[in-house]
Amino acid sequence: LGNNLLFRHKFKKTGRTLTLGLNNTTGNSESDGLTYSSNRFYLPDGSLDSIFLQNQNYTQKTTTNSNVISTSYTEPIGLNKLVEINYAYTKNVNESNKKTFNFNDNSGKYDYLNLRLTNNFTNIFEAHRAGINFRVQNTKYNYQFGVGVQQSTLDNSSFRADSNKTFYTSQTYTNLFPTANFNYTPSRSKNLRFRYNGRTNQPSISQLQNVPDATDTLNLRIGNPNLNQEFNHNFNLGFNTFNMLTMKFIAANISFSTTDNKIINAIAIDIACTV
Repeated sequence: LGNNLLFRHKFKKTGRTLTLGLNNTTGNSESDGLTYSSNRFYLPDGSLDSIFLQNQNYTQKTTTNSNVISTSYTEPIGLNKLVEINYAYTKNVNESNKKTFNFNDNSGKYDYLNLRLTNNFTNIFEAHRAGINFRVQNTKYNYQFGVGVQQSTLDNSSFRADSNKTFYTSQTYTNLFPTANFNYTPSRSKNLRFRYNGRTNQPSISQLQNVPDATDTLNLRIGNPNLNQEFNHNFNLGFNTFNMLTMKFIAANISFSTTDNKIINAIAIDIACTV
């Protein structure tokens, strides 16, 4: 469920505007599954070393709530120049509650709680962002450049059933968000444009939740609550032209992106690990 509310007021002076925005997204999901896996491990000489039987049932409930409140003000400083000042407050709350039960041979039911695979994880992301942009609009070209500064915190709370303890982690970030756009239109049939922007991506709750995921018995997954956020740089250069007489259209586009603190998987092999 999501909503997006936008209010914009235009003052008598051309180019002077005030904008207020509210964006909210709420989601709930429930899942359950059954893992039955019989594994046989052999020694190099071909003889049987061990047998591992995994018979489990799990349930998981996930809730998400995202809120963004934003405002911007534009003020003309000439016939074709404009300054924009903006601010946004963001708060995202995500919670994942996972319970795993082993099969009980005595009762014939999945009623034996697997403490290692049971976890309640809460992630809270909060950010304040302020920025300023400068725009120039002419007949054949226009450009815009600006910068934003964001102060954000990422707080995690993880209840581990195997230790009966709650673990807390907290991280604080300060990021710059530069932007630059240039658009050149020498004629109605030709256009050259350049765009750059930088932005952050927060790790998802599945990447943060530090409880093993044993859905694939031989490839266990576990999140890392100490992950840093990513920062993406995106560049785009494009050109197109159209000839009305010959009906020929030519377009070219070049894009480049790079990411700092990229979130990736770390793979390790542990032949003694069982869940």
